[in-house]
Amino acid sequence: MSEHGDRSEEQRYRIVGRSMFPLCHPFSAVVAQTAQCQIGDIAAYIGPRGGHLVFHRVIGLEPDQIITRGDTNRHEDPAVPRTALIGRVVRIELYGLGVNLPSSGPLAVAQRRAGLAWGRAAPRLRGWLRRLRPRRKV
Repeated sequence: MSEHGDRSEEQRYRIVGRSMFPLCHPFSAVVAQTAQCQIGDIAAYIGPRGGHLVFHRVIGLEPDQIITRGDTNRHEDPAVPRTALIGRVVRIELYGLGVNLPSSGPLAVAQRRAGLAWGRAAPRLRGWLRRLRPRRKV
């Protein structure tokens, strides 16, 4: 864990993938804080393959593991042991602008619900948009 910094403080990370697009653009930054995740939060955790960092939405909670999925992915990720959890994303930054993600209150509930709804709609929308794209002649 020392390679990823002290888990008791906020840590800043760079996004490289597109699985949380459009909320998290490639090369945007996220700030994660050690905290328990709730369904709808974006969790920061150490991935099972290669120990890379993953930032995906929590879609299920079990006593010893969490279930996540990238917003634009069709399928959920393999279950993540809670020991791999770094914390929850509390801020997203892009081009010098930042958005704080609330941790409690009605705004937090609304943000989590909107994120879950987008997570259900995005893979379908992506497939629909691909069908609309003109095909190249070979």
